[in-house]
Amino acid sequence: MDIHKNARTTTWSRAEIIRQVREFGQSIRAVARTFHVTPKTARTWVRRADERLSDRSSRPHHVPGATPPELVGEVERLRRQRWTAVEIAARLQLGRSTVARIVQRLGLARLTALDPRPAVVRYERQRPGELVHLDVKKLGRIGRIGHRITGNRRRRVRGIGWEYVHVAVDDASRVAYVEVLPDERGATVAAFLRRALGWFRRHGIRVRSVMTDNAFAYLGRAFAGLCQLRGLRHLRTRPYTPRTNGKAERPAASAHTSLHAAHEWQSRTLHSHHVGPVGVRLAVRVVAGPRGRAPSLAALLQLASPPHESRRSPTHHSRRDRGEPRETSQLDPSRNHCAGPEV
Repeated sequence: MDIHKNARTTTWSRAEIIRQVREFGQSIRAVARTFHVTPKTARTWVRRADERLSDRSSRPHHVPGATPPELVGEVERLRRQRWTAVEIAARLQLGRSTVARIVQRLGLARLTALDPRPAVVRYERQRPGELVHLDVKKLGRIGRIGHRITGNRRRRVRGIGWEYVHVAVDDASRVAYVEVLPDERGATVAAFLRRALGWFRRHGIRVRSVMTDNAFAYLGRAFAGLCQLRGLRHLRTRPYTPRTNGKAERPAASAHTSLHAAHEWQSRTLHSHHVGPVGVRLAVRVVAGPRGRAPSLAALLQLASPPHESRRSPTHHSRRDRGEPRETSQLDPSRNHCAGPEV
């Protein structure tokens, strides 16, 4: 119920007026004087006691100048054929504002309303390795604790760059392999796929096909050559339908949230921008869950924070400087901060 600012009565006060008159036997004039309304108003709500106490529509029952139903139906027919309001107005000799109002009232103003939404088709492979989903999540480097924690938006760190979370998720078991790399170029995604294939192979999973979106890096020669060399079938999603690759889209967002949560726990920055991009490998082991399935990704993600920077010669380039991820077993256990339970 939309009450204007000068309304004398509301739903509650109207019910109270009815109660004072019917249950307590007070006169209409006395009740109207108590609620600072006219006796006519009080008598109206007593008469409508058995109806809805909200305001009735002020729209007239008959509008002589309204658009005939035949023309409204013709506007709907042409609109469903994807005619614009200007074209419909020119065809039917109507005003453009009239056509726009009719289309808006019919709920056909947007093109997405003209076609029914496709049915959600859920699928799942039966054996691990039949299909692996790949995706990349772009996230900004964390220079220091930001406004989400401190609430202060005036202190910002600008120009420190981006990092890219590369995710590979097995369709059947939901086992994930994640790396944080400095870019999403063709050579980078091909190298990530090569390491992911090796990681899956060490855990007893032989990958047969991969699914990606239509990003430029996945359409390059490096990625296509690696798929051909390894005998992988490359499936691509339909343009503008990221839900097809949702099994990799959702873990990428979860990994993004885990990285920010881990930074909140630590007293130093998670992403270092002094020496070079830091690659963090989130190694998730295959653990049998209920009914032979792997547990959820959130329960298995294990985040290994990078150790403190050490002073090195500018000419010394380690694997970390080149953006290559470090094996989880090489990290210092004393500096390992987990974003979830250990597995």
